[in-house]
Amino acid sequence: MDWYDIDDILSDGTKEEIENLKCPVCQNSIYVRVNMEYRALEKRCEECGIIEKAHGLFEVPNVYTFFGEEFHSSPKGE
Repeated sequence: MDWYDIDDILSDGTKEEIENLKCPVCQNSIYVRVNMEYRALEKRCEECGIIEKAHGLFEVPNVYTFFGEEFHSSPKGE
C-alpha cells in the first residue's frame, strides 16, 4: 500500500478500512485533517514525519463523513 492507495480509501473506503489505515513507510497510525471550506485534506505520519496535502476536493471524502474534520487511525495490532 502507498499514499495513493490511502487517498482512495480516505475518499471511498468503508469506516473499518479507514480506521485501519497505517503509514506505508513505518506502519504507524496516520493523522488526517479535512477542511471542506478550503476543500483541502492533509495526511501525516507523526512517527516518520511525512506530510501530504491535497487541495481541490470535489466530493466529500468518507473520512470526513465518518469522523469529521480530524481523525487518527488505529491499525489493528495497536
